[in-house]
Amino acid sequence: MRIILYILPLALMLLWTACKQRPPADTDAENNIRPLNRDSIRQIYEATIAQKPALLPPAQIIEPGRLRPVDEAPSDTIFFVYREALLQAIAQKDEFRLLAMTDGKIRSNPKETGGSLATFVEHWQLGKDKDESAIWARLRQVLQGGGVFSADRNTFTAPYYCATLPAVYDAEVFGVITGEGVRLRATPDLQGQVLKTISYDVVQILETNATTATVSGETHPWVKVKLADGKEGYIYGKFVGSPLDYRAVFRRQPNGSWLMTDFYKL
Repeated sequence: MRIILYILPLALMLLWTACKQRPPADTDAENNIRPLNRDSIRQIYEATIAQKPALLPPAQIIEPGRLRPVDEAPSDTIFFVYREALLQAIAQKDEFRLLAMTDGKIRSNPKETGGSLATFVEHWQLGKDKDESAIWARLRQVLQGGGVFSADRNTFTAPYYCATLPAVYDAEVFGVITGEGVRLRATPDLQGQVLKTISYDVVQILETNATTATVSGETHPWVKVKLADGKEGYIYGKFVGSPLDYRAVFRRQPNGSWLMTDFYKL
């Protein structure tokens, strides 16, 4: 098992780059038709799943006033292995591996009808100062937020709350508490009075406070929210998800592999 864990990160990327011959940036990524080695992918999938301490629920539990997390990725072997390889590229801040797993026409803006790798690289400053790019933290957070497949299972959207917020909620107004037992505080600070603890509630986002807090090396602002019962208070921003925040969209290619085709904020 130790040997498997040692070679797994390398195997993931070698397998993926072997399966995917990168087309030039000015060509259509759908030219990629080289068949996948599905047996190798299955072995990597099983080894990876076995080492996961916990997985998000594979199906979303429907509950009025709440939006519970869901991650359908493990139900597709190839996509799950792809996402794990992408997460490893992010952890190592490897822009070449990231771009190798990205569509040549990726959209960095939802208003674009067609994007490009050049625009993506410029937008996220993946050149000389690529280690300082904000994409590493933002894309990691998006990928760790679960997600769902489209009805035909050829598209995957992450995080889950960008794809599953019911239409009755105005995306311009409402957001989702992304944790369990999250503290609603009277003031925007870690010592503020706890008014209530909430789990996966759909809340009205009133404002994002200029005050920030750093917890376990992560810095987030405080967000003022209003609950369904009318109670107002502040939530540490790490636990507030908005459907207007960054989302990533992935599409299945003709040979069965996957590419990130969209990464933007509404």
